[in-house]
Amino acid sequence: MKMIFLFLLLFPLGLHAQFSFDQLAGKWEETHRTNKKKKVIETKDVVRFQFRPDGYTVVRHQIGPTYMGDAQLNKEILILKSYRFDIVSLEDKHLVIREDDVIYHLQKVEEFANAPVVRVKPEDQQKLKPISNQSLAGKWTCYKKTDGQFSKQRFYLKVLNLKTGSKTNEYYGTMTRHNMDSVYSADVLIEVVNQVLQIKEGTQTRNLNIQMLLDGEMVLEEESATYYLKQLGKE
Repeated sequence: MKMIFLFLLLFPLGLHAQFSFDQLAGKWEETHRTNKKKKVIETKDVVRFQFRPDGYTVVRHQIGPTYMGDAQLNKEILILKSYRFDIVSLEDKHLVIREDDVIYHLQKVEEFANAPVVRVKPEDQQKLKPISNQSLAGKWTCYKKTDGQFSKQRFYLKVLNLKTGSKTNEYYGTMTRHNMDSVYSADVLIEVVNQVLQIKEGTQTRNLNIQMLLDGEMVLEEESATYYLKQLGKE
């Protein structure tokens, strides 16, 4: 009986690992994922976690949603909004996180790998439109964005509402941007030059590269950010 009591003192039942955001702080990129039976799950998706010491967390799927906000960490349980993740292990530069029946195996990186270049399927080549007043005029809404250097303070593109200008490949209208705290709209003048949207807002000019333009869909790239937009209304 004494031996059992001593064992319980040294190794209490229900002992859980205690993790902190200081330990997790940094960028973590998935190398592979497995199921509970340790079998590798084939997927084209890559999940990336980014933690700050103050608990602000970003979970970004290359194919899928992005979650961000102030997370809570209780021992090995990480809660971000309505999502729960369980930290299985943390060793050196390797992190294992479970979400439901999926287990993510991640490694710590200085910078996230660039997202793959958007490529158009050969059968969709004929759908590519020239950059013209007819193809860009209208309301474009961003339904997805990615940024390997995400910043809580940075203002990201949300909506472009364009009308044809007086010159070829010229537009005017409004641009709406937002960050984690606020949203603002501004009048803009836009010129399309060599597959680049030159957006003039007052004395400032932003250059967004057009990566893809299909029927009612457009992909724009601005520095480290990539925007996926749908044309929900035409001029």
